[in-house]
Amino acid sequence: MRIHDLMKRDVVRCSPQTHLDEAVGLMWRKGCGFLPVVDGDVVVGILTDGDVAVCAWRRGVPLGQLRAMDAMTTKPVVVSDDERLERAEELMCQGQVHRLPVVDGSGCLIGVISLGDMARAPRRGPGGSHRDDIVSTLAALNRRRPPSC
Repeated sequence: MRIHDLMKRDVVRCSPQTHLDEAVGLMWRKGCGFLPVVDGDVVVGILTDGDVAVCAWRRGVPLGQLRAMDAMTTKPVVVSDDERLERAEELMCQGQVHRLPVVDGSGCLIGVISLGDMARAPRRGPGGSHRDDIVSTLAALNRRRPPSC
């Protein structure tokens, strides 16, 4: 199965200049804890609710005084929509992330794929299951990693 078969296409996003109070409000209203950060349509970063919390705590200033570019993860892990799900699993393990922005050949955001999307995918092959793949990916995501901010 390919990523384009499962990815979400209606993606909430922000720009590097978005104030963090606006970004948090957007996350809350849309029920997500993750925003691709785009310059035009090109993905330049990832902003999570955890990134916001750590950045605000470390800098000790109100969210309205900080921007997405202050807290975002730069050099985001992305995947192409024509890749197989196994590639997304590999990238999630390597980057220890639960979601990946899906980009076209120009790096423009066209969707998002999450571990949850993959867990809900139909079985692979005749009678095969991808439960072991999902469990392995989840285990890799839960390894301890250093803080990003």
